[in-house]
Amino acid sequence: MQVNGTQPNTIEEKLKALEDRVAAFEKKYLKLDGKDVPIDGVPKEAEKADSAQDVTAKADEKDKQNAEEEIKNPSRVKILYNSVNPKTGEREDQLSDKIPEKESSNEEDSQHAFVLRKLICDKEADNVSEIEIKSDGLWKLLGQCLGSIPGHNFGGKPVTLESPYPQLIYEWDNLQTSAKEQAADDDEKQNRSDLQLLLDTIQKGGGDPVLETFFKDRDACREQKTIVFDNLWTLFKPGILVYGRPFQDQHQLFLVHHVLRRKKIFNVICYTYDWNGHQFKRMSVKLEIKSFDRQKPIESLPFYPFEYHDDQDKVLQKLKENGTRYHEVCTVKEGARMFNYKGSAIYLRKGFTGLAKDDGESDEQENKTWIDSVLDDEDSNEKVTRLSKVDGPVMVDFESYFLYGGEQAQIGGLTPYREDIECQCQDCQANKGLRKLFRSDFDDSENQEQGFRFPEQYLLCPPRVLGYVLREKQWAQLKVTSIVNMPKDPGDDSWNSRLKLGDDGDDDDSSDTKDMILNLVKGHENARSSGEKVELGVDDIVDRKGKGLVILLYGPPGVGKTTTAETVAIQARKPLFSISVADVGTKAKHVENNLRKIFDLATSWQAILLIDEADVFLESRGRTSGNSIERNALVSVFLRVLEYYQGILILTTNQIAQFDVAVYSRIHVAIKYRPLNKKQTKDIFEGFLVPLRDKNKIANYKQVEKYLREDVIKKAALDGRQIRNVVTSALSLARATDKSQLDLRHLKTIISNVTDFRQDFNQQMEKYKEQQKGMVGETA
Repeated sequence: MQVNGTQPNTIEEKLKALEDRVAAFEKKYLKLDGKDVPIDGVPKEAEKADSAQDVTAKADEKDKQNAEEEIKNPSRVKILYNSVNPKTGEREDQLSDKIPEKESSNEEDSQHAFVLRKLICDKEADNVSEIEIKSDGLWKLLGQCLGSIPGHNFGGKPVTLESPYPQLIYEWDNLQTSAKEQAADDDEKQNRSDLQLLLDTIQKGGGDPVLETFFKDRDACREQKTIVFDNLWTLFKPGILVYGRPFQDQHQLFLVHHVLRRKKIFNVICYTYDWNGHQFKRMSVKLEIKSFDRQKPIESLPFYPFEYHDDQDKVLQKLKENGTRYHEVCTVKEGARMFNYKGSAIYLRKGFTGLAKDDGESDEQENKTWIDSVLDDEDSNEKVTRLSKVDGPVMVDFESYFLYGGEQAQIGGLTPYREDIECQCQDCQANKGLRKLFRSDFDDSENQEQGFRFPEQYLLCPPRVLGYVLREKQWAQLKVTSIVNMPKDPGDDSWNSRLKLGDDGDDDDSSDTKDMILNLVKGHENARSSGEKVELGVDDIVDRKGKGLVILLYGPPGVGKTTTAETVAIQARKPLFSISVADVGTKAKHVENNLRKIFDLATSWQAILLIDEADVFLESRGRTSGNSIERNALVSVFLRVLEYYQGILILTTNQIAQFDVAVYSRIHVAIKYRPLNKKQTKDIFEGFLVPLRDKNKIANYKQVEKYLREDVIKKAALDGRQIRNVVTSALSLARATDKSQLDLRHLKTIISNVTDFRQDFNQQMEKYKEQQKGMVGETA
């Protein structure tokens, strides 16, 4: 080191030389930075601050130059940030937080494969994004991979895709595979490279928190077969089969169309394959999954993709059997729609919608109000799925269900989705991939009654049919597996063994009255079912008039009138369609329309129509008191509609003294029932007690038999209904006293009570009659 050309020797000289050298370096640096060098070679404090600000400005300038350079030489992706300008209140695109997006030329746009625009919102959770495809080659490649995915038509010019990009997520693995496939030329290589870039961009920074949640949990959830609520939408890809048990825990598959995402409830809009009374068609329903916390096993969801079921083969076999039976039951011919049923059913309503009520409001309006209120309730599914036990005949009839029971084809608590989910645009209708995805050909009605064209049609059938429970008079959802065909032999011999009429001989089959009733019913049905002109028939002057069969059963209570109707229906293997005055109404302005609908339904079912206690329709029009005009009109309407009824009608009444004279000409056969004779009483008692004896439920049966023969049958004068009540009450008494068997003491207690009441009733009735006679005498 030299000082002024000489070599420093002392320590002082060496230090001075080092200071000069540092000052020279500092001076050189400041010159490079564009600053004047102070005289002493050291920058002042103010100049140091100016220098720091200039460095920051220089960095900003450098960023801007780099951004402009990127615009001049863009990559295959442009990322924009779209936010609200606080000065103008309008949304603007920016390349970064500080650099506004300037309008680009077509030449510059053509160098980008796509543009990712991140829409920044006030709340980070509300941020979304969109991708604008610029490359025709990339768009074409996407179309090849996603052409059958609903929501976008990948033909024509490229359009903007919106986050969370379900079309891409549903086919994510397939798109990854396509991006890595070997390219045939440079253009295809570029397209597949752009596809990979698109996927990487979405995965690493798609600008949507929904996507971030999905990719964060994706691998772990797939490995563990779990899901979080926010990612449910990724499970239900359009066109896949979804498994659930919405109806009485029965297996059912659905076909996914689309999903609806909400904060607290997630909905899957699906197809099932249902019968509408005329043909099999796809029906849309809305499945519901309520929100849950943390990860949840997929199989624990109420509805989940069928591919996750651990015993698919077993379920598929059950579904095939169910679908085959469903097809059989739905396509039976008119007149063969009655089945035996033993199991649980979901009752919808009692009575008939569309029938006018006496208060002026129709049942249809009342039912609609109730249905609407239920649907508005968040827990509606629980309210409409009341299970009831059924053991008896039912009618499977979808068409009548919709007319008189309810407008909606519910499946358990699921109701049809009200919106038309099938896109009717020309592009979607012409898209063969979409039609195949959503099984549009399933709606083809050609030769449906012979069987389905596609095996999957059987798998999509619901596990329920719609119909009417005859004994309970309830419209209901019925389980397919609980429906049994009616046997050729009635099996129940109540007609011969349990029904006891006055002319029954020692041989149960020797009743002329029963033979006549049964033969009339069978003969009328044979004439109708033959479909040809019957030689042994009479035509009325007016067409379709007088084609029915009207049987009147009259006599005191409890002698077998209603039982006759019930047992002849069983013997003839026909439905017994029982209605009451309450079903028809008592206002003349409503009765005619109501009766026509009920008669039409009975004719369709080829049922025996029973109107029990029909006195109100049969009373003389000249003898009624009070509102005689209304009552007279009621009888007139009933008789007029009756003339055109072509089915079988049984009327029961306790007396005929007040009948209108016109009634007699409408009755084909009238049968009088007298009080039970001793033989009938004995036979009816035995009909109830012998089965109990055979089951060892009666102690010392001979003692009971002797008591009945000597003390009851001769003296009590009980009717059939009272006999049934005596036996059932005695059994209840035995159970209440912890007895395993019914004994004589139980019967005596009940019979004593019945006879005492009967005596008191008769005494009071005699007093009443005497009082009425006295009042009439005084008036005279």
